[in-house]
Amino acid sequence: MSSDQRPTVVIVDSSVAVTGGLRCAQRMARLLAPWLRFVLVLPSMAQIDASELRPFAEVERLPLVQLRKSPGAIAAYGPALLASGAGLLRLVRKHQAQVLVINDFFQLQGWVVRRLGWRGRLITWVRFDPSRFPRPIARLWLAAGRQASDEVVAVSRFILQRLPADMKAACVYDCVDPELGPGSDPGGRRDDIVLLGNYIPGKGQNDAIEAFQEVAARFPTARLIFHGGDMGLAKNRMYRAGLQRRAHELGLGERVLFHPFSDNVPAALSTARVALNLSRSESFSLTCLEAQQLGVPVISYRSGGPEEIIVDGETGHLIELCDIAGVAAATIRLLEQPGLAERMGAAAAQSTRERFGPEQFIRAVLPLLRGHAA
Repeated sequence: MSSDQRPTVVIVDSSVAVTGGLRCAQRMARLLAPWLRFVLVLPSMAQIDASELRPFAEVERLPLVQLRKSPGAIAAYGPALLASGAGLLRLVRKHQAQVLVINDFFQLQGWVVRRLGWRGRLITWVRFDPSRFPRPIARLWLAAGRQASDEVVAVSRFILQRLPADMKAACVYDCVDPELGPGSDPGGRRDDIVLLGNYIPGKGQNDAIEAFQEVAARFPTARLIFHGGDMGLAKNRMYRAGLQRRAHELGLGERVLFHPFSDNVPAALSTARVALNLSRSESFSLTCLEAQQLGVPVISYRSGGPEEIIVDGETGHLIELCDIAGVAAATIRLLEQPGLAERMGAAAAQSTRERFGPEQFIRAVLPLLRGHAA
């Protein structure tokens, strides 16, 4: 089938910087390109490098409004939502799209498009944990998504369990990245502890620094390495600055490294003995998935999605939320026993290939998207 004959799928994503949701959309577009043509719609203010957008046939921009807490923003939300929904309808018609994917449930533009009369196939993904929003608002958004959608997809059982009992949804895991390839030679790893994640309160860099105190005292060459962006937000820049101050207060300033976001995950993890994921809540976790794919054992909080990826004690360690001493102890164990870390990493890579392969993803998602547009 030639490219101009492929059904068109429009994906609406609210990311203003590279996020897990956007990376999942990238992966979907790459893997399903033989069958479907993908157009991405981003917010007008998005600052995302063109290299990140290559998997998509075209990229459009709209003022994708989101609900904010200020009274003025709340008052403006309804009219702005209608305007962005009308703009989305124009784009869907422009591209003659048969399928519209709303990449998270709080984006109500899909509901507006439905109300304006579009009758194509509409799929809503639930990536963000609904329980992290005020309950009345989350229930309203979920009800709108259910009403507008032909299918609702949860990215994990953790998310599925947080949906209303009467809301029918499929659970579809995101998959490994076939472009990552194998991890680096375990012999080249150092006593490096790496956390990949944007500098956002709740992502756990603060807990990692506290846990690293004990690790650093035991292992003079150990380093804690962060990779992440601030998404262009002042509050995130302040959070990162606070982390840097805390590292210096503890005398760890030279051993805690702060890097910007990296789109080269293998390079970021190339020297890592251990990867950390200390988020308070994770719907799934591409960072856990990719670290395991590259043969790096992950120490993660029991925060939701990681519990469905990591086999505790076999491919990594699961620690109770906020148990900083537990994080330190698990890290010390793997640094003390590099052979154990290597065996765990090998088991992690095998488990990830078997349970989260691209083939499983294609089998699950392609029928959902093709639907009536097959």
